[in-house]
Amino acid sequence: MTLAALLSIFGGSFLGALVPIVNVELIVAVAAHQMGDGIVPAATVALIGAAGTMAGKLQVYLVARGGRTLGGRWIRRRSERQARQALVTAHRHDAQETPEWREDPAAISPTRRVWLRVRHILAGPSVERLAAPAVLLSGLLGIPPLAIVTAVAGASRMRWQVFMGAGLLGRVVRFFVVYEVAAFALKQG
Repeated sequence: MTLAALLSIFGGSFLGALVPIVNVELIVAVAAHQMGDGIVPAATVALIGAAGTMAGKLQVYLVARGGRTLGGRWIRRRSERQARQALVTAHRHDAQETPEWREDPAAISPTRRVWLRVRHILAGPSVERLAAPAVLLSGLLGIPPLAIVTAVAGASRMRWQVFMGAGLLGRVVRFFVVYEVAAFALKQG
């Protein structure tokens, strides 16, 4: 494993987090082909790939949270923070009422229904209990898509440490499995 290969995996994973057309699982499978079978290469590639992915997702999270603009400047004014906090408080109050997706499910598109359910789970009163498992499952299984969960987690003001920890754990396990399956398939064929 060369430093250039590891940096390529990190860079490709970072790009894959921002541009959905870049398939990080394919990058991990190619790394399995080049680096061969074994626990150490699999764990290394999984960690590097997960770190790159979550570094990219953190950028999306920060933009959705409002703590960063697309130009990269941090918003630090107290009045802006207070205005955002008031919106979050109002949103959490609204989330305790009957969610929109429960009122008339037939009138809402399936994509919108998934978005509303995820937003309701992450912004509801039990956010501390349900947010980390939602991000973990999204990072591990991809259901719901991590791109949607990232935006909802940022907009709902989920703690970034919880978001990064759960997402990183899910992605490490996912990429480790992808690496091992690819290495096994290459060994058989």
